[in-house]
Amino acid sequence: MADRTPQQVLSDMASGYLNPQAYDVEELKGFLEEAHNADVRTAFQSALAETLSGNGIGRGDWEELTDDEFEDDAEWRDYLTALQAFLFEDGPYPIPDEDDEN
Repeated sequence: MADRTPQQVLSDMASGYLNPQAYDVEELKGFLEEAHNADVRTAFQSALAETLSGNGIGRGDWEELTDDEFEDDAEWRDYLTALQAFLFEDGPYPIPDEDDEN
C-alpha cells in the first residue's frame, strides 16, 4: 500500500468491484472492513472524499474505470454519496442507474 496513492487505490477498487459486469458493493465493503486492509480502507475513503469535494478523479475518469455512465455530474455525485454512506456509514445499499444495466 505504501507505494500506491489514495487515488490509485480508489481506481483499483472502482475498476475491480464497481463496474457493471462485476458490481459487488457488498464484497467491496467486506474487503474494506477486514482488519488487515485498514490502510486500503483509509486510502479508499480519503480518495472518495477527495473526489466528492471536487479534488479527486472526475466523472469521465470514473466512468472509464467502472464502465458505467451517469446522466450528469449531479447523478454521479448522488451515487458517490450513497456509495460512501454504504461503505463507511452503514447507509442503504447504493443501486446503480437501472438504465445502465445490461
